[in-house]
Amino acid sequence: MSTLDELKKIKRIRSPLPYMGSKFKELFKIYENEPEAFNHFVDVFGGGGSCSFNYSNRGMSVHYNDLYGPLVEMFTMLKDKEQAEKMEQRLRSIQPDNTNHAGLCSGEFGTIERLFYVVRCTINMCPHHPGLYAP
Repeated sequence: MSTLDELKKIKRIRSPLPYMGSKFKELFKIYENEPEAFNHFVDVFGGGGSCSFNYSNRGMSVHYNDLYGPLVEMFTMLKDKEQAEKMEQRLRSIQPDNTNHAGLCSGEFGTIERLFYVVRCTINMCPHHPGLYAP
């Protein structure tokens, strides 16, 4: 195990999906309470993945878990660099506008695409319907 001072020198990674209840701000408290020696982290309530990303960045094996299947699907896909790059290109290629807003919200473009769009709209307000959050 690294000392807390050493861990504070490692850049923390923010989740691509800001999630209510994120453990990002609590990472150092979590680190302070971890066992002396371990090499596998189980993220029981994964949410936006802040703990998963940061423990993985420390070189640990990580098991991400969440009740919401699309999140688990997305984080499983993110473990594979090639799949993650394809998904990034896919998400960047979708231009949300009034024409495809309903399709993005309903999942017509795909489950991960819907998850990304709805979370983005929830955090940032819906860009195509000012004053409204995405359903």
